[in-house]
Amino acid sequence: MRTSLAALQTKIYSTLASHTPLMQRVKGVYDQVPENVQVPYVAIGNPTLTDWGTKEFDGEEITFTLHVWSSYNGKQEVYEIFKLILEVFGEPIELGDGFDLDFQRREYMDVVEDNLTGQKHGVIRLRFKISH
Repeated sequence: MRTSLAALQTKIYSTLASHTPLMQRVKGVYDQVPENVQVPYVAIGNPTLTDWGTKEFDGEEITFTLHVWSSYNGKQEVYEIFKLILEVFGEPIELGDGFDLDFQRREYMDVVEDNLTGQKHGVIRLRFKISH
């Protein structure tokens, strides 16, 4: 038994970081956010994984939550970054290494104000179904 978790996170990161319009809009894409980072930026959050394999093949349903942080006065900047993230994942991604992406979709989006910092915190959750 094996998992596509690392391959998927690597692909999410590289796909986001190589999308020029997104990288022109944000200061960075991070797995681990460094101290004193400037906003806006995108952070890859914790995944969830559910097994859906059968006797014939292994399968996983994985969600990744992406966090968008902005100090813009209003939600518009987060919305614009959401739009760019959705552009990135508008086409199916290729994982390779024997992992087949069966589907990907946006599952959830929300924007809230962080009461401690005053920054806007956008949350977008993506769902991937993978067989191998």
